[in-house]
Amino acid sequence: MFTLSACGESNKSSGIYEMTGLIDNKYPVTMSLTINKDGRATGSYYYDKNKKDIIINSSSKMPLILEESVDGELMGKFIGTFDKENIVFTGAWRDPKSKKYMSFNLTQKATTGKVSNTKDDISLEKLAGTFENEYGTEVELILKGRAQMYINGMVVTSTGNIGKLDDFVIGYNNGELIYKNNESDYKLAVKILNKNTIEIEETNPQIMHGMGAGFDGIYKKLK
Repeated sequence: MFTLSACGESNKSSGIYEMTGLIDNKYPVTMSLTINKDGRATGSYYYDKNKKDIIINSSSKMPLILEESVDGELMGKFIGTFDKENIVFTGAWRDPKSKKYMSFNLTQKATTGKVSNTKDDISLEKLAGTFENEYGTEVELILKGRAQMYINGMVVTSTGNIGKLDDFVIGYNNGELIYKNNESDYKLAVKILNKNTIEIEETNPQIMHGMGAGFDGIYKKLK
């Protein structure tokens, strides 16, 4: 069900990844994860509410399984996919006692809360709004968290084909906001050109939309 992408394909590099997100769509957490050259992972995470570090160590690379222990007792497991390229960690957290699973979604942490890929620092909060391309297609960006936004939009072609972006969660990574569906090889990237201009690029849009009903292009912010 879950796989280790990117880190599983190459053992030539290591890195430290700072991520934030939600467990069960309601518990904010922050995670620091080190992926070693052999694909093993160590680190810690904490619930934003109490900021108490919990140590995690990998017991498997494919899928990536991170085990957390307190005084030698196993307290939980993160089982999921780590996408090294886009710095996205998704899957399910498992309680070993109740056997309950809760979904989680973590993306790269925005340490300053700002995008710095242009001359101007752009906060995601200020980026939020409605954008329109030259053909009149509109997309809306809504702030979700320090490093995440929702994107919504719809396009209808002259032949009646429909494309929709329905509350896709896009995570900030190196000047872009990324949505990636590993199961279908669909990817959406929102490049931030400046505070009033974005560029959308889709990979394999035909998987998600009707023929010709994609969202590629430059979008200007509506005032």
